[in-house]
Amino acid sequence: GIREVERSRGLGDVYKRQLDTSTIFEQVEKTSRLVTVEENPRLCGWGAEISSIVAEERFWHLDMPIIRITTPHIPLPSADELEDMALPSSDRIFETVRQGVD
Repeated sequence: GIREVERSRGLGDVYKRQLDTSTIFEQVEKTSRLVTVEENPRLCGWGAEISSIVAEERFWHLDMPIIRITTPHIPLPSADELEDMALPSSDRIFETVRQGVD
């Protein structure tokens, strides 16, 4: 899954420490893509910050628009089943990325 890919590329702990832009830039240069996934609304999240930094610092390395996958702009439900529907699922991540690269 996503966690295994993150770990295999050294990205699994990027969010747990000071923002490691060198690793992010290295991966953008290697793949020519940036996809962020977060369990927060799109506005002002960490994905927006990473997207902004990459757009400023490595724009010419990107071969496609940056893909940002977030929760919808709704209050996060407290019921577990409804919360699961609002959060990005692996199916939604896969489908969004697939559509973005086609």
